[in-house]
Order: sequence, then structure tokens, then C-alpha cells
Amino acid sequence: MGLYDHYEPVPRVACSGCGVPLTEWHGKDSQCCLVIWRQGSPSPVGVIGNEPDRSDQFLDSIPSMRLPSEFEIYSTCRQCNKEVVATGFCAGDTWTVFAFGRHVGKSRIEAELLDDGWRLCSNCNDAWKADPLATLAPCPNCESLTSISAT
Repeated sequence: MGLYDHYEPVPRVACSGCGVPLTEWHGKDSQCCLVIWRQGSPSPVGVIGNEPDRSDQFLDSIPSMRLPSEFEIYSTCRQCNKEVVATGFCAGDTWTVFAFGRHVGKSRIEAELLDDGWRLCSNCNDAWKADPLATLAPCPNCESLTSISAT
């Protein structure tokens, strides 16, 4: 069958080069059978195409499919042709976190949440504006995956 799966981050994310929404995300860390994974859903939400060799047994197995706890996905911007890599993280059986960069298997660095949504990396002491609700975010300076502990 397929050589990859399709992924849909929610909400959509934009290219850091030109700001155009990235719509075509693919990955090879899961079943690689042309299923569609959507952030926030524990199992695939559909299949790509109408392949005649897909058995009823395969289609019946879709609700029980799960992603690994960490996985990489890839996209290419249609506007500026920039190649983008990101990492998805699951909580339990559900894809919950999206972070730009390659972070599978890497340790997390503590970060401090500052005023007005700024985050301070404990590795390089760089600060940047980040989503204050995001528990994980890559440092734009040293590329470490930073974590905010729940208090």
C-alpha cells in the first residue's frame, strides 16, 4: 500500500518563511498506509484515495490504529518551497502537541514563562514570544525543546 500517512495539525500552522498555511503534511513514523491523522483525534479520521486493494479488514482496523508517542512529520511550502520538519507528541492515545523541528527522542529543557507570553530557555538564556498555553516549544536560538512545568 502507501509509503506514508497524512497529518493535519489543528489549528493549521503557517510557513515561517512566507506565512502561507502549510497544508500537505506527511510522515512515516506510523502505519504508512495512507491514513489521515488529525491533531486531537486518537485514531485516523480517514484514508487518502480510493485504493481497490484495501480490504474490509483493513478499513475495520482504522479505529484501533494509534500513533507512537513521538513522531516526525514533513511539509513543503507551496509558496516559497521551504521544507519544514515538525514533531508531534501524544498524550495517552491522542496527538496533542505540535512543535517545529526534530525532537523525537530528545530530552526536554526547562523553560521559564515570563510576562506577556515570553519564554526563557534555560539552556541558552534566549527569550522569545511563545504561546503561553503551549507546554512544549522549540527554542529559536539553540533549537532545544523547552518545557513549561505545570504548577
